[in-house]
Formats: sequence, structure tokens, C-alpha cells
Amino acid sequence: MGQAKRPTCPECGAFLILALPPGGEGPRTYQCMECNRPDPIKTDQVIGWLKGELGRRTQ
Repeated sequence: MGQAKRPTCPECGAFLILALPPGGEGPRTYQCMECNRPDPIKTDQVIGWLKGELGRRTQ
């Protein structure tokens, strides 16, 4: 059996990865991890943690 052809990024030619959108809600979409790598620190969940208990300083 042959392998399925993997889609490539039209910008850089890297293989696209089937991934969940930011926040994990909704259908999976193809994303280029070279051109459009999501920044995990800028997700709503991490920003909430930093504004909450993780962001509080103790004296």
C-alpha cells in the first residue's frame, strides 16, 4: 500500500500538521509549524493563569 500524500505549506513548503485550533475548541485544521507556529504563552488559558494565582507575588 502506498502512503497518503501529506499537504505542504504554500509559503515555505514544510509539511502541514493537523492540529486543534488555539483553545482546543472546534475542528482540527492544517497548520504550518514553520510559518505559523502558535505561541503557547499567548493562549487564553496561560494568560488567565498568569493573571491569577501564578502571577501573584508573595512577599
